[in-house]
Parts: sequence; structure tokens; C-alpha cells
Amino acid sequence: MRRLNTILAGALAGRGRIFDENWNPVINGEKGVAAANALKKIVDCGPEGAKTFGFAEAGTAFLQGKTAMYLDSTVFAGQVNDPTKSQVVGKVGWALHPKGVRRSSQTGGFGLAIAKNAAHKEAAFLLLQWLTSKHADKLIALEGGNPIRRSTHDDPDVNAKFPYMATSARRSPTRIQTGAPLSQPGERSMVISERH
Repeated sequence: MRRLNTILAGALAGRGRIFDENWNPVINGEKGVAAANALKKIVDCGPEGAKTFGFAEAGTAFLQGKTAMYLDSTVFAGQVNDPTKSQVVGKVGWALHPKGVRRSSQTGGFGLAIAKNAAHKEAAFLLLQWLTSKHADKLIALEGGNPIRRSTHDDPDVNAKFPYMATSARRSPTRIQTGAPLSQPGERSMVISERH
């Protein structure tokens, strides 16, 4: 999975596409193949076992100082600065993903949902509204959580405690939507969108 994520990020940075307008896979086009070949070169220079790394193995190798770089979101950053988990505390800088024709961003993400058979759907929806509010998002970020709002990434208090968030905020305008909507027609969905 880690390798697929990197191939997708590489293909998107080179203006490649994963699917065409009819959702037919086109990742095996020229730019997707170029991204896969670039990844092969990187893996061939990596630590022993890199060919079979998933997220956990790649993260562990980075935290042990066995790899020079690790592409991920801010959700991983807390471990980097935790001396009980990391041998690279104080030795890591933060940068945007490499740029091809454009910058790519993380492929994937997290979601919140209410089960169809939930006993208290309205209460659950109110909780989701609160959890995704500006106030709660900042509280979550200040405790080391992964914020969902760009304004939280830009927040001076958050940046003072976690300087890597400022780098993450710089990438926000480059996010690329690659997936289909998460909800089905007729279902309620909530999308967090902020305009500055």
C-alpha cells in the first residue's frame, strides 16, 4: 500500500491521472509508468526489505534513522518528535511533497460517519458537527491530533507548538480530489470547506 500511495502521488505530480472521466483506470499510462519507475529507483536505494514495506515498516525505518525521507501527513509527525518512539528527534525538517509539473498531496484520508443503524443519529450528527468545528479542531490539533481545517494549520498557537503544521498549511491549496463522493444519493453528508 505504501508503494501504491507513492506511485499515485508521483503520477499526479506529473499531471498524470488515476482514472479518466468515466472512472476507467488510466494509471498505466506514460506518466503512471514513469512514476512507478522512479519509485523503483528509490526503493532499490532504500534499506533492506523496502520492497515489502507497508506504512508501518516505512514509518519504523524512518523513526530508526534508516531512511532519509518519509512522505506522509501531519498524523505521523507527532511520532517523529517523541523520544520514546523516535531516534531522529530534532533531526527532521519539513517540506512540501516534491514537485513535478505540480505538487501532489497525500492520497487517502480519514472520515467520520454515522452508522445506518445508529440508535441516536441526531446526537451523533451533533457530535460530528462539534468535532469538525473550528474550536474543536484547534483543541484536537493542540493535543497532537490531525486537524482537518486549513485555518487550524494556519493558526499561530498550533504553529507555535507544532511548527510542521505551517508546512502542511502551505500544501493545502494543492490538494487534488481523486475519489468519488463518500455518501450515496439521498444520504446526508458533511463537507468541511473554508474560504479565506
